[in-house]
Amino acid sequence: MGLVLQNLISPITLSFVLGMVACRVRSDLEIPGALYQGLSIYLLFAIGLKGGAAVSQTPVGDLVAPPRRPWSWGC
Repeated sequence: MGLVLQNLISPITLSFVLGMVACRVRSDLEIPGALYQGLSIYLLFAIGLKGGAAVSQTPVGDLVAPPRRPWSWGC
């Protein structure tokens, strides 16, 4: 249950839900340029940090093997 709650309150999910709600109620939601830029940077950092944390826990062999397979097929 903890993982579900953690995913539901993540910045990425909350932004997606806000966009869906705004479309559903046919809102003319406009975000000022500076706030839009700040939110974009924040979301990019959130995605990067979450992905980086996941990659740091992954063994190196699991990261190297998948890209090598297509090369061995001659692609």
